[in-house]
Amino acid sequence: LKENILKDLIDNDISRTYDSIKASILNKIIHKISLLTNGELNKSEMIKGIDRFTQRELDEYLDVMEKARIIKTVEAIRPDGSKMMRPRVKVYLNPHIHIWLLEQKFAELDPKRKGHLIESYWLTWVDSVNRVSKKHYYIKDRKGLEIDFVSLNADGSFKTLHEFKYSNSHSMNSLFMETESKNKIVWCLEDKEQNGIKYISIINSNDAEGIKH
Repeated sequence: LKENILKDLIDNDISRTYDSIKASILNKIIHKISLLTNGELNKSEMIKGIDRFTQRELDEYLDVMEKARIIKTVEAIRPDGSKMMRPRVKVYLNPHIHIWLLEQKFAELDPKRKGHLIESYWLTWVDSVNRVSKKHYYIKDRKGLEIDFVSLNADGSFKTLHEFKYSNSHSMNSLFMETESKNKIVWCLEDKEQNGIKYISIINSNDAEGIKH
């Protein structure tokens, strides 16, 4: 699969379509992205070891990878919904490609990487069921607390907030509870039996049962 799909996509489709994109550099960037635990991108670190490669060029490569559906980027916003002065971005590598690159079974991954992959699968599913790609953000406050995915209404107010919890972690942090939104959903996933996900529960935290849980 890796040879027939990913290699062909990079060496033929992308390289022939975009003259400025070099397959060797693209492969290095994809490999570096696959090693990120939570997906948050540090551009200075990302370009290290790539000779005469700038952050501006990195942005171009990321844009091409997103168009090719190799990655999906999600921008950080403040808890009040406003944009950050210094933008932070999370990069989600297509989950199927991610597994190929790591050459590991899902069960062998550490919990943080498993959680990140589950978020990637959710993003892939969202794109597959919508004709137009939906814009999502993530919230990060000064303490480093995060909410995984946020969608906004046309007026900039919060529409939905999604928080994923993996394995034996199913607490909702204070940032998630305090953010003003009518629709807050927690996805709890457990993986106690080998590499199979045992159950998924979807909870609306405004509902009395959801809050109790």
